[in-house]
Amino acid sequence: MTSIMINRFWTNTVKIPKLKICGVNSVDFAIDCYDLGVDALGFHIWEHEFLSGEWQQKISLFSEITSILPSDISLTLVTNIKDTRSLKILIKSCRFDSVQLHRRIAPVYFKHLIEDIKIIKEGLKIIGVIAVNLNEATIKELYELMDEYGKICDAILLDSSWKGGSGKTHDWALSAKLKESINSPCILAGGLNIRNIIKAIQLVKPFAVDIQSGIEKKLQKGTFQLKAKSILKVEEIISAIRTNFWQKHG
Repeated sequence: MTSIMINRFWTNTVKIPKLKICGVNSVDFAIDCYDLGVDALGFHIWEHEFLSGEWQQKISLFSEITSILPSDISLTLVTNIKDTRSLKILIKSCRFDSVQLHRRIAPVYFKHLIEDIKIIKEGLKIIGVIAVNLNEATIKELYELMDEYGKICDAILLDSSWKGGSGKTHDWALSAKLKESINSPCILAGGLNIRNIIKAIQLVKPFAVDIQSGIEKKLQKGTFQLKAKSILKVEEIISAIRTNFWQKHG
């Protein structure tokens, strides 16, 4: 008899922070992340890619990756698309179990959008994003968003930008206070890397951390500078998180 594999990300059996890696773009990298114990992977498809048709090549790769990975790792569609019909095409094309909506949407409209999305696939989780950026919102507005999103999302991701992938940190002290204002799981993102990940975790105490730019390496090809995912950086971050946890709880 085949045993049911428990999802690594959405179960809170161990208090060590979950790890979500975003910007997955190859089969080998995804498999290596799984083997190292990464809890969730994020796959980006943006609105402009859907409108231009670029999404079709990406979704073909994502379909291959998600079909290979075991069912205990969470697979997240990361997008700013708000058209339900477009989202339905993407969600049905891959074995996504969650959708991360990287777009500022008024809670009243966001609630209806989430209701429509959850109809697409049974058990689908929704991660709402809030940018902890005082240039774009007041502290009062951030608390109001946290309260509203906390009622309708399965988790809230605190980032430095509504667009994501900025590579910049934000006010973690404010993130820690925002996190304490709700009961929903909070994911911390924004400029996290091996140099600051432990400090961020100690201050915010998030349910999970989400890393993209912090596990990339820069490659020079002629006059162009390229970015590539580094599984060694992923391993380094996992080791740091686990070491910090067991030093406190060992």
